[in-house]
Amino acid sequence: MISPARKRRLEPRSPRRRGGSAVGDAARAPGGLFRATVAGLLVCALAAPAGAQTVWELTPYRIQVLLAFGHAPELTPEFRAELTQALHGRVDALIGAFWDVGVSAPGAALRYAMLRDVATVTVELVEAECSSREATASAGGASSSDATSSAEATSPDDAPPPLDDLDKVILLLIEPRPSGYRVVARELDVRTRQWSTPASVPVWHDGKLRDASFAAMRRAFAPLAQVLAVEKDDVTLRLRAAGFPLRDETIVMVRPGDLFRPVIRHNDRYGKLKGVLPIEWTFLTVEEVAPAGLACKLYTGLRSPLSGRRRGRYEQLALTVAPPGKPTRLTLRSRTEPHDPLIGYDVFSHPPDSKKTDLVGRTDRLGSVLVPPADHPLRVLLVRNGSEFLARLPMVPGIEAQVVADVRNDDQRLEAEGFIRGLQEELIDLVTRREVLMAQYQARFEEKKYDEAEKLIRELRALETRDDFALHLAQEQKKVFSADKLSQAKIDQMFSKTHKLVTTYLDPSVIEQLDRQLREARGGRL
Repeated sequence: MISPARKRRLEPRSPRRRGGSAVGDAARAPGGLFRATVAGLLVCALAAPAGAQTVWELTPYRIQVLLAFGHAPELTPEFRAELTQALHGRVDALIGAFWDVGVSAPGAALRYAMLRDVATVTVELVEAECSSREATASAGGASSSDATSSAEATSPDDAPPPLDDLDKVILLLIEPRPSGYRVVARELDVRTRQWSTPASVPVWHDGKLRDASFAAMRRAFAPLAQVLAVEKDDVTLRLRAAGFPLRDETIVMVRPGDLFRPVIRHNDRYGKLKGVLPIEWTFLTVEEVAPAGLACKLYTGLRSPLSGRRRGRYEQLALTVAPPGKPTRLTLRSRTEPHDPLIGYDVFSHPPDSKKTDLVGRTDRLGSVLVPPADHPLRVLLVRNGSEFLARLPMVPGIEAQVVADVRNDDQRLEAEGFIRGLQEELIDLVTRREVLMAQYQARFEEKKYDEAEKLIRELRALETRDDFALHLAQEQKKVFSADKLSQAKIDQMFSKTHKLVTTYLDPSVIEQLDRQLREARGGRL
């Protein structure tokens, strides 16, 4: 639960309003009624006192749907136009002002790529699509290639706006199948340049394509949030467009248990995108949805991946992730050159709400292991080599088919650990023998059996000495070297600790004292 004190501390302050009348400008703009309403809400947000909702929460998602169809005789231009109108109607009836949706057909290049595989469409191809359509619209007509190669080409008025003017681009494909249709949707979040997991909905009859298309859009949609506050593992998020209630109360965009993945966006001095850095091995689980924000728990394999302070031109954002229920192949490799695969490392896993671990597997000769989905979508992986835990890797299986983790190469440390353990066992055995011989000597000395006591001293001198062990340690330490500084530090620490044990328990002065005691007892005669 979010405490009242934390709620007051985390409530956002409204920025000051600058400039003229936003409502008047919006009302005079084309299509002005909806934009005037939104602008009025923005003006109220800007003029509101501290503690009110911010512009971020009162700005709807501007979404462009690029709708492509496969080849089927029943998918006529009239049906396509009717489906477009039906999508607008469902968004208006069920979502409301939360989404500002436009629907258009993709150009020939993008349509071909979508028909081939929606999951392989790149950000660059979508950027090229929006740029080319913008140029076509400004020229006042459709390009000849679009007009001749695609029956779905739209007029310049229906062309998508420039990419940076959008919040989301949803690729929506209706593909005929032998047993019906398949509707696939995949979302590109423009602000973070991140793709969502493709959502696929099977359809057996064309009469269900309207409902399936809207359902696929909803499943592919990934809400965006800002990182509002960070307190150790407690993170508070501010959800985009959270100030707009959904018209259908049964639709919930974010609920407890949902997962967010943080992303760092780097802006230039004008606020334009300069770079995007997804934070690896880091996820946020929603614990509570409250007016003050989303209370989340941080799970990460990094040290301090998020900051509680705003960092200049860097934005800390987070996107929801939908677990696809598929496995991911994890490959472990050395974090130092030449990045060799880590073979024979054990990978364990536990859910975020429990510390009970299960063995996922051991890496093969390529350093990889298959991580299947589990009951909880988030799996916290623990990498172990011997008795040493090397990495903590939270992941959601299926988001990516393959992932690579750069982990400390622990092979040399494990080799050194094996040698040290063997040497310590020898040391324990030697110390035990010394103690037994010295106890026997003391008994013979007290019985004044000096000849037998002298024989025991000679046996003590015949045992391995401190110098013998120290030389053995030094020779082995020269053979064991790791390019990883942390591993090398652990190796040096093990050898240093063992050297101290040898120095402590193999002190030669003890035998010299016994010899001196015996000589004094025998009147100085050996």
